[in-house]
This record gives sequence, structure tokens and C-alpha cells, in this order.
Amino acid sequence: MKVDGQLVIFWPPRYGLSVIVLTSFLGVVNTFRKQPLVLFPDEVSRYWTQRWSHQLVAPAGLRAQKSHFSIRDLFTYVVMVARKAGRREPSDWWHQAVLLGGASAEE
Repeated sequence: MKVDGQLVIFWPPRYGLSVIVLTSFLGVVNTFRKQPLVLFPDEVSRYWTQRWSHQLVAPAGLRAQKSHFSIRDLFTYVVMVARKAGRREPSDWWHQAVLLGGASAEE
């Protein structure tokens, strides 16, 4: 990943609309079948909470910037934007420099 790069992850949540609908459908269908119907393979992980996802991406050296879950994608995915953890936003370092007296606020 480049130094200024961003990572966009489309992550299926545990509580998404598609998950609720398909699990309900499979629950009804599987009551009448001897062998359970499987529509999709098991997923490695589904988005649980914001805190959980931040802890999951941190060992990879990433820091989650935003998480978005809305009607725009019919509540099917959480969109997460992440950056490298060592990178600081320009406003952050400028603010720190002003607070430490390294630069004046008028500049």
C-alpha cells in the first residue's frame, strides 16, 4: 500500500438486511428438508462492531478512518475506509506544531 493510500473494505455485517432475509428463508426451508440447504459458503468474518473491526485491522498497521452503513446499499455492506496507522493528517501535525510553539497561528 502506498504511503498516502487508502483501503476501502466492503464488509458484510452480521446484522445486514440480506443476512436477516436469507437466514429467515433458510430457517423455514430447512424445516422441511432432510439435508440443509446452503446458499453460500461460510464467511471468515462478518462485521460486528466498530470497536471489533478497529482491533482487527490494527495488527496489519491500519487505522480505520470511517465506517458507513446505510440505505444507499440497502444495508447489505459496511463500507470501511482505512489508512496506514503511522500516517498523520496534515491538520493534526499542524495543530500539534502550533500547540508546541513550533509555528505561530498567524502563519
